[in-house]
Amino acid sequence: MRLDSRGFNLIELMVVVAVLSALFAIAIPNYYAMKARTFEAVTEVNMYDFQIAVIHFSVDHAGLYPTPAEDAQIKAGMKGGAYPENPFTDVQEPWVWGSPGAQAPGTIGSEPPAGGYTAGYRIWGMGRSGQLPLMLRTD
Repeated sequence: MRLDSRGFNLIELMVVVAVLSALFAIAIPNYYAMKARTFEAVTEVNMYDFQIAVIHFSVDHAGLYPTPAEDAQIKAGMKGGAYPENPFTDVQEPWVWGSPGAQAPGTIGSEPPAGGYTAGYRIWGMGRSGQLPLMLRTD
């Protein structure tokens, strides 16, 4: 073997591959965890947008909050007059009227407080592993 040869030998290439493999093994799980947190943040933004539409409805209707029968009026008050897009599925999905139960990630909804829907609201959202800790409410 010549001492003045240029290039890399097999050992050096194997070390580089091992280092890159270790970096990817650390980075890929962090990427997916960050992506899930981003989807949950978008779900919270959808909750706030829904809350704003509900408050606008209340202002226009003498302080009464909407019931499921007024769903179309709330939808008209949303951005673009459409249901929010679920960040986990990239599909516009209607919100759920009632308790969260076992809903899919990215779903948002409103359950009635003790006095019924017209007395206030409790807006909830679902994350990757269950209900998000954020709940927007009037009571």
